[in-house]
Amino acid sequence: MSRRGLLAGSLATAAFAFLVANGGPAFAATTVSPETPDVGGITVSPASYGSVFVGVRTQRFAVSVQADAIGWTVRDVWGGIAQTGSARGHGGRATVEVNAGNGYYTLEVVASRGRRHTSSFAVLAPYRLPADSPFGANTHLPPLASVPLMVALGITWARTDLTWTEIEPPPLAGWTPDTYQADATVELDPTVAHSGRASVKIVNRSPIKDNFYATISQQVTVRANTTYVFDAWVKGENVKALQFTVRPDWGARVDAPTGTFDWTRVTFRYTTGSESVVTFRLLSSDVTGAAWLDDARVTVEGSSLNLLTNPSFERGLITGYTFDTYSPFFAALARNGIHPLPILDYANAKYDGGRTPYTDAGRAAFAAYATAVVRRFGQQFTAVEVFNEFNAGWFTTGPASGDPKYYAALLEKTYTAVKAVAPSIVVVGGVTYGTAVDWMKAVFDAGGMAHLDAVSNHPYVGVPESPDPIDGSEREVAALTAQYNGGKAKPVWISELGWSLRDGLTAAGYLVRGLVLGFAGGVEKFFWYDLIGDQNFGLLNEIGADSYTPRPVYAAYAVAIRMLTGRTLHSQNATGAIRDYVFADRRDSVSVLWSTDPRTAVALPSDTPIDVVDVTGGRTRLTPLDGRVHLTLTGAPVYVRTGAAAVASGRFDVTAPAVVRTADETVTLAYVVDNTAGIAPVNAVFTSLGKETRVTAARGQRVDKVTAVPLGSLVAGRNTIITAVTVGKGQVARLVTAVVVLDVPADALATVGVADWTDHEFALAPAGYADYSIRFPNDVTVTAGTDDPAQSWSYIHPGPDDGWAGSRVHRCTLAFALTAVPAADLRLVVFLLDTHNTAPGTVAVALNGGAATTVVLPSGSGAGYSAGSALDSGVQPTQFTVTLPAARLVAGRNTITIDKTSGSWMVYDAVGIYPA
Repeated sequence: MSRRGLLAGSLATAAFAFLVANGGPAFAATTVSPETPDVGGITVSPASYGSVFVGVRTQRFAVSVQADAIGWTVRDVWGGIAQTGSARGHGGRATVEVNAGNGYYTLEVVASRGRRHTSSFAVLAPYRLPADSPFGANTHLPPLASVPLMVALGITWARTDLTWTEIEPPPLAGWTPDTYQADATVELDPTVAHSGRASVKIVNRSPIKDNFYATISQQVTVRANTTYVFDAWVKGENVKALQFTVRPDWGARVDAPTGTFDWTRVTFRYTTGSESVVTFRLLSSDVTGAAWLDDARVTVEGSSLNLLTNPSFERGLITGYTFDTYSPFFAALARNGIHPLPILDYANAKYDGGRTPYTDAGRAAFAAYATAVVRRFGQQFTAVEVFNEFNAGWFTTGPASGDPKYYAALLEKTYTAVKAVAPSIVVVGGVTYGTAVDWMKAVFDAGGMAHLDAVSNHPYVGVPESPDPIDGSEREVAALTAQYNGGKAKPVWISELGWSLRDGLTAAGYLVRGLVLGFAGGVEKFFWYDLIGDQNFGLLNEIGADSYTPRPVYAAYAVAIRMLTGRTLHSQNATGAIRDYVFADRRDSVSVLWSTDPRTAVALPSDTPIDVVDVTGGRTRLTPLDGRVHLTLTGAPVYVRTGAAAVASGRFDVTAPAVVRTADETVTLAYVVDNTAGIAPVNAVFTSLGKETRVTAARGQRVDKVTAVPLGSLVAGRNTIITAVTVGKGQVARLVTAVVVLDVPADALATVGVADWTDHEFALAPAGYADYSIRFPNDVTVTAGTDDPAQSWSYIHPGPDDGWAGSRVHRCTLAFALTAVPAADLRLVVFLLDTHNTAPGTVAVALNGGAATTVVLPSGSGAGYSAGSALDSGVQPTQFTVTLPAARLVAGRNTITIDKTSGSWMVYDAVGIYPA
């Protein structure tokens, strides 16, 4: 459920198999990060938990800051300024009061000396949870404080792992023992403890030798660019080598004592880069008479919350079943009318050697655990899922791994056990990664159809409509179930779907499109992945142990739930790029509209005003002109309460250049009024970024007018400009256009490439990564102003995780000339088109052979190795700056080296050297 690295952004191609990364960043000392905010000692506390306001007209925020006054700005999901204000500070406190309508917003608070803090909030319409609905979310096991945010969202289902080892703990529950080649044992010791009644004991009889070892380890989910404290107690007898490490390559080890010693505390710190998981590991690589580990702790520096499971090894002493991990969560769900969808999953070290159940005894033990779960929670469950993504292979091990026949056997045993206790519980089977029709057919051929009541799948794709449209794939699943069920289809559920995107607006659009296409394909229930965090899949940002803020996708899901609950799909239409799905009940109908092109101008027939609700709940009232209202459809769906079909129309339109630079100060907008079919003259006022422009067209006339509009509120990166068109007193059109604003410094001293959100000017672009080692066997060296980037600078810079480029550190060397040593520092700005989605890693930048600066890269889309442009794809550009000290510069030739020191590839947009 959490291994989604293969499906970020718009990537869904077989070629990606060559680009999967397995490693992570090294220990970092001095680093810079493109994503680190400057909060400047400002704390913002919303009046509503999680910054989600339901039915609240005034949103209040308490600001803690040492300042006499603060200024604040609220932006909507499109980046437009919704409200600004100021507040006086007193005693280190100030209050911000915002009056925002429904939607998603960001709040930026600015104090003196450039201190600023940005956070998000959502304003939602009131909503009463129905007894049941099609909507749910994957929750893992979140803090109980998140349940009110689930209620505010409006979901009635919460999918949660109910892992076998948590119900029936094995001796080392939560931990992974491993011995490789060494004559060694790792086991629970109930006779020795630092505290409590148990510890883990390692005995290693093998002398030191490469790849001979014994370890005990546990994975910990972490936040990027955060310092963690690792703390444990160890005891030893005749120990030669005992070490702690958290790095993926087991490097940078921290020594425990050697020889014979009593309980000793070992503490060390580790600052994460961009990784989301680290592994706390104790390693024995030499003869160890006995070593014990107990009372282990992993905490965020400054926090007391231990992130480890079973840190004192007490759970291994439990016999039988225990439910204390899940009982409080399920009770909280029950109090709030939310149905759990528990997943019965994974292996247990007590059975089949800790591998996925593959023997009759292993399957019987799995079924017994299922029986215990249903007996304990049966009154709270209406459905259970059997395993998770068995077909994919990453959650299974041993002879059964990925095998449909073994899954069918496990399904049969579990189904029989569940029905014997609670016949009414819906047993959901399949639970496939992708729709996996061929794999499901093999399960049904092995008798699986008789042992499930519903079929679920996880149709992860790059874009909802392509290359395998979700609706078409779900129809295939439904047809298969009918084929094996005497012509009658069983219910089909999407129990996971999500996209790992830093671009929250794109993710919000994909959510709505994904769920609508799912319903169009006949799906009965839909679960978003994920509620919190997890590599940008989350509806909520994870910012601490008990405090969460919404992403645009949270507001988008809340709006979809409010608009579509109780309505069924009435009609669907795909004409060119236009997508129009009508959901209806006895009262009225709601059309969900979007375009598969970046933008499509349409008209809706109407004789009365129409409210257009955007993807996160913002509302615009349009008044008909000549019996039509006009709007621009994009990939972010809108809702209108009308059954009239949208038709392409260019009567009103606005376009902008693809890219502008902050130095330009204005953006040129081209307005269109096409009145060739009009019945009267049109005197229209276009309002963009606060500037009004009048365009008048006589009957039968088309008028194009170009206007320079100040950049004003636009920010660096992708911007959406919402333009209102009014005729008389009514707004007749809502138009949308996009522009990329690049913050490119002036007065470049040297450049390679052009900052334009493309890699077209570089060698091997846009997809020739496989030829890197042939074209650049000695890596890249370029002299700025002399060498042609199309021949000498590779668009892609591989990392040590990239086997296709030799699995090593690669270097790009940039040479540039100075006529004299500058009086002040310079700066290197690296514009990146994209980075890897799960292993962006780090780079080290050095000037003239001096000390390197380590840069931690943010996660990208993972698609940039072949996309070529961010202007028409979902890749995620970023940039970083490194200071070039004047004291290290020389007159004449200077060199900068850029080493990809960890992780996977990055793709260049441009590189430049500028005055500081």
